[in-house]
Formats: sequence, C-alpha cells, structure tokens
Amino acid sequence: MRKPFLLAVCLVWHCLSAQTLPGLITRQNSGNTPIPGVRVKGTLANSTESDATGWFTLKFAGKAPGYEVFLTVEKAGFEVVNREDLRATLNADPRRYVKLYLCPTGEWQSNAMQYYQINEKRINQKYDEKVAQIRSELAGNYKLMADSLKRLAEQVVFVRQQAQELSEQFARANLDDASVLYRQAYEFFIVGEIDSAIAVLQDHELDANMEAAQKEKRDAELMILIGQQKIRNAGRVGGLLAEAYELQASIAFGDQDLTTALAATDSALLLHSLLLEQDSTLHQQQRAYNLIQKTLILRSMGRQSEGPPLLDEALRLLRALPETRERQILIQIAETLKN
Repeated sequence: MRKPFLLAVCLVWHCLSAQTLPGLITRQNSGNTPIPGVRVKGTLANSTESDATGWFTLKFAGKAPGYEVFLTVEKAGFEVVNREDLRATLNADPRRYVKLYLCPTGEWQSNAMQYYQINEKRINQKYDEKVAQIRSELAGNYKLMADSLKRLAEQVVFVRQQAQELSEQFARANLDDASVLYRQAYEFFIVGEIDSAIAVLQDHELDANMEAAQKEKRDAELMILIGQQKIRNAGRVGGLLAEAYELQASIAFGDQDLTTALAATDSALLLHSLLLEQDSTLHQQQRAYNLIQKTLILRSMGRQSEGPPLLDEALRLLRALPETRERQILIQIAETLKN
C-alpha cells in the first residue's frame, strides 16, 4: 500500500511548488535538428530561451495541473509551424512536454502554394483528357454528354478543394515525427499523384486505428493479469479495491478529471472505514491519506472552505498512530496545507 502514499507526496509537491512546462524546439523536416536561442514566454510564467539541445522549461508559480497557458515564441527569421500547440495545458506528468517545430519565415506557405500548383496542373491535365474522352465516346448523345461533363466539372471542384487542404496539411507537417505511410503519401502528393496520396492516407488512418485498438486490447489484458495476480497475493479484496480507487483518483487528478477523482477518493475513504477492524493501523493511515488527497481535489475545484475539517480529521488519525517516517511526512503535508 506504499504506492498511493508516494502518489500523495507527489500530488502535494505539485500543488505547493511552481508547476513547470518543459518543451523542445526543432526545425521542421530536419531530422529533429534542435534550434537554440529561441525566446519562449508563457502566460504568467518566466521568459526563457531554448538551450543548445532545443529544450526549455517554463515555470508557472502557484498554478496547478490543468491550468491552460498560451505560449509566444520568438526567433529572428523563423516562425512556428504547429501554432495550435502554442496553446497548452499544464500536466502533473513530468514526462509530457510541448514540441514546437519552426521553419524559415514564409517557407511552409511557399511550399503549400508549390504543392497546390503541381497538383492543380495534374488535375487540369486529367480533366482535359477526360473531357476529350467523353466528347469522343458520347458524340451522338448530347444530353448524356452534357450530364457527364457537368458531373465531371463537379468532381474537379471537389478534387481541387482536396488538393488545397492537403497542400496546407503536408506543408505544415513535420515529417520527422511522421509514420512511413504518411511519408509515402507525402511523396506521392508533391509530384502530383493526389489519388495515390489519398489512398495511402486512408491506409495510414486505418493502420493508426488498428494500432490504437491493439494497444487498448494489450492494456486491458495486462490490467486483467495484474488484477488477478494482486488478488492471488493480497487475499483481501477490500484492500485491493481501496488501492484501485486511490490509484484511479491519483490518475484522474493528474488528468484534471476532478469529478472522477473526487468520487474515487470518497469510495476509498468508505472502504478504509469498513476495513479498520481488520488492520486499524494500515487503514487509519490510508484514510488520512485519502482525506489529504480529497483536500487537494477540492482546492482544484475551487472549494477550499471544505478542506480544513478534512485536514483536522487527517491529523487526528495520524497522531494516534505509532511513529513512522510515512506518518511524519503525512503530518507535515497536512500541516502545510492548513497553513
């Protein structure tokens, strides 16, 4: 039952210290070449520059996970390509970071125009060939010819619109992070093979969906195996269920799903109350941890006034327990939150 305790310490650490947002800046389609010396600013954060490896870290004092920030990036002669990622959300997971890729100012727009012109030329060429074919084959049937030419013209309008959208999509893509199929679609498109590019993109989407489904299946199987192993080893289903709720609450809190986090914490509190007779020391300490965790969740929901009574109860439970290092740390956390 040490994992939830450690998670509690981590959660408090994030709430009491400055929240950080790491990031990496590279040049678009360069093999992930870092760009140093890029000035980066964030809403209510310090201003910093990317280092020689392209990394930077912004610090947001007093901000909790889930806080939405807007970044500004400045580098003479360059612009951000993936501008949608300048809007970011602070996350409790230190492994998550923002990746921005830059290109020389105006380069991706120039590439988009070039890609469109290549494909437009190819579309017009195929259109002219098809028009000639229809007029040749339907020379004696003017109504059918007119209908066929009208449908062809509508199809060409649609294909040109696709070419416009794909031109911008491929010009803004960072091929350094793209799959093999996506790169293949790009290679087709930039030489005017829009039909082949679209077909490969459809395969790419199908492949991505299958991979995601397989990952979900593997994760589900792994969770089942872990659950079965825990049940065999623990022998106390109630304790396992309480630990599962605590883990669910910690994960949900990190993802800022506060409603789920609060419900899971309340479930864990109830279970530990029911299990006090089996192992009073263990479940009393875990109940105190849950009360501290609930205080943090309520703070994030703007319900600070509900926290002090929970902290008083947590301190009462902890002070009645034998002296241990974990007990002392939890007492310090609860007292810090009260102040």
